[in-house]
Amino acid sequence: MKIVDEDAFRFSLIRIQIDSDLRMNEDIQKHQHRKYVARTIEKLMFSDILLENIQNVIFEGE
Repeated sequence: MKIVDEDAFRFSLIRIQIDSDLRMNEDIQKHQHRKYVARTIEKLMFSDILLENIQNVIFEGE
């Protein structure tokens, strides 16, 4: 797969993760699976998960 804009692709993976969190009430298994796949792709391509880094900064700042 050839990715033209890596930043845009990463942000689309983040949007999938956030959307899955918001829709968890609808079908928990489906949305857990979507989130897992998006997080795994992000981890493999970018070596870290941006949302985890943001959450760590927020919780450490309190």
